[in-house]
Amino acid sequence: MNAVDDIEKSANLYLKRSLTINSKFHIANSYKWIGIGYELSSKNDSAFYYYIKAEKIFKEQKNQNALSGIYQDQAQVQFYTNDYLEAEKSLIKALRIAKAIKLVRKQFDIYTTLGIISHELNDYEKSLEYHLKALKVIDDFPRGYKNHCYSICFCDIGRHYLELNNPKEAKTYFEKGLKAENLIVDAPHVYAILLDRLGKSSFELKDYRFLPALYIKAARIRKDFNVSNGANFNQLYLSEYYAATKDSAKAKKFAHKAYELSKSFRAPKDMLLCLKQLAKVEPKNALKYSQDYIRISDSMQQLERESRNKFAKIAYETEEITNEKEAAVHQKWIFLGVSVLILIIAVLLYVTFSQRAKQKELQFLQGQQKSDEEIYQLIQVQQAKIDEGRSMEKKRIARDLHDGIMNRLASTRLNLHKLSEVDDANTVKKSLPFIAGIQDIEKEIRNIAHDLNKDIFINTDSFRVIVESLFSEQKKLFKTKCHFEVDKSINWDLIESNKKIHIYRIMQEALNNINKHAYARNIIASIHDRENDVLLEIYDDGVGFSFNEKKKGIGLQNIFSRTKAFNGAVDIISDQGAGTTLIITIPKKPQIKEPDNGNTC
Repeated sequence: MNAVDDIEKSANLYLKRSLTINSKFHIANSYKWIGIGYELSSKNDSAFYYYIKAEKIFKEQKNQNALSGIYQDQAQVQFYTNDYLEAEKSLIKALRIAKAIKLVRKQFDIYTTLGIISHELNDYEKSLEYHLKALKVIDDFPRGYKNHCYSICFCDIGRHYLELNNPKEAKTYFEKGLKAENLIVDAPHVYAILLDRLGKSSFELKDYRFLPALYIKAARIRKDFNVSNGANFNQLYLSEYYAATKDSAKAKKFAHKAYELSKSFRAPKDMLLCLKQLAKVEPKNALKYSQDYIRISDSMQQLERESRNKFAKIAYETEEITNEKEAAVHQKWIFLGVSVLILIIAVLLYVTFSQRAKQKELQFLQGQQKSDEEIYQLIQVQQAKIDEGRSMEKKRIARDLHDGIMNRLASTRLNLHKLSEVDDANTVKKSLPFIAGIQDIEKEIRNIAHDLNKDIFINTDSFRVIVESLFSEQKKLFKTKCHFEVDKSINWDLIESNKKIHIYRIMQEALNNINKHAYARNIIASIHDRENDVLLEIYDDGVGFSFNEKKKGIGLQNIFSRTKAFNGAVDIISDQGAGTTLIITIPKKPQIKEPDNGNTC
C-alpha cells in the first residue's frame, strides 16, 4: 500500500514486543523492517545500519533464508547510492545461499537485480545474461506468480534493447509483458512501467498513434494504486512527446514535474536526464541547467565514494558496539554471580542460626500436641455423655407424645365423628374437614414419636433404605420423573448420626422446593463417595432462577444452615430457564466441639 509512515510505526512496535519476549529471530526481523522503512524514505544510511544489525543476529542463528534476504536488502541500499560494485558483492553472497538451499524465488529476484546493476555498469551483455537466467528460473514458480515474474523479465529485457537503440525489439518484449493475466491487480507498478516503456519504444519508432494515451493511462494506474515507482520517467516521457509535437508549454510543465519527482526520490541519475530535457525545452535557461548537470554529476561521484566509506564505517561501528555490549553483559553476569554467591552464604548462615531456634520450638510443639491429644480425649468423653443425655431425652419426649397427645387426639376424633349422626347437614359438613385434619396430625405425631424413640440413622443399611424410600415416595406422589443413585461403597459408619439427619432434611427440602417452584420434568439425584468427603448432587431441569436476584426463602436458609452445622459446603448452579443443580459437600471427619469454659482468647 506504500504507507511508509505506517511501516515505520509498525516496525518499531514489532521491535518493542520482540524485545519483551526476547525472541532473537523477531528482533532481527524487526530490524529488517525498520531498515525497509528508512529505505523507502530514502534514508539509506539508517537503513544500512539496521540491515547490518539484522545480519549479525541471522548469522548467529544460522538462518540462511533470512540471511539471503538481508543481503538483498543491503544490495538495494548500495544500488540506490550508486555503489554498484558493493551491491553486486552483496547479491553474489545472497545468490550462493539461495542456490545452496534452493530458494527459487530469491534466485529470480537476485538475477533480476544483478541484471539491472550490470546495465548501470554498461555491461549490457552481462545484463542480458542475468535477465535470461531469471527468465529460466521462473519455470518452477506457481502459475499466478509465474505470470507476474515473466512480465518483470520482459520489462527488463525490453529496457535492455531500448537502451541499445533497438526500439522495435524492445517493443515486442513490452507487449509480451502486458499480456500477463491480472497483472494490473497483482503488480500495478510493473504494469505502469510496461505502459510507459511501450510508449517510449513507440515514440522512438515515431509511431504516435497510441500517444500520449499510454502515458496518461500509466499515470492514472499509479494514482489509483498509490504507486510512485517510475512516476518521474512517466512525466519525462510526456515532456519528450509534447516537445516532439511542438507543444512547448506542456513539454516544459512535464519536464519540471519529472525533475521535482526525481529530486524527491533522491535519484541523481534521474535528475541528470531531467536536466537534459529541461535544457532542450527551455533553451534560454540551458546554461543554468548545464551547470546544475555538472554539479550533480560531480556530487554523484563524491556521494559514491562517501557511501562506500560510510557503509564500511557503519559495518565497523556496528561490530564495535556489539562487542562492547557483549563485554558489558559479561561483566554484568560476573557481578551477578558474585552477588548470588554472597547471598547464598548469608542464607546458609541464617538457616544455621534459625535451625537451632526451630528445634527448641519443635520440642515445645510436641509437648503442646500431647496436651491437645489429652484435651481431645476429654472432649470425646464429654460428647459421649451429651449424646447419652440427648438419647434419654428423646425417649422421654417420645413417651410423652405417644401416651399423652396421641390419646387426646384419638378421643377428639371419636367425639367429632359422632357429629355425622346429627341431622343438621351444615354442622356435619363443617365438621368433616376437621376430622380429616386431625387424622393427619395423628399420623404425623405418631411418626415423630417413632423417630424420636430410636436413632433411625444408626445403621448403615437403614439410612440408605430411608433415603431410597424418600425418593420412592416422591415418585408416587408427583408426576416428575425421578432417578436416584447411592454409591454402595460409602461407609456410613464414618458419618455421624446428626450429619445423616441433616442430609436427609436437606434432600427433603430440595425435593419440596422442586415440587413447589421448579415445574421440572426430571430429577436426577446421587450420593458419591470421595476420599475425605461425601458428595450429594440433586439436579432438576425446571425453570431455574437467578441466585443473585432471588431472596433466600426459608427452604434455602434451612439448607445453608444445616450444611453449615456440619462444616460442609453448598454450591447452587442455576439461571433463568436453565434448571438448577444443588451440590452439597459432607466431610467424613467427625466434628470436634471445644468446651466453652467462659474464657476469651
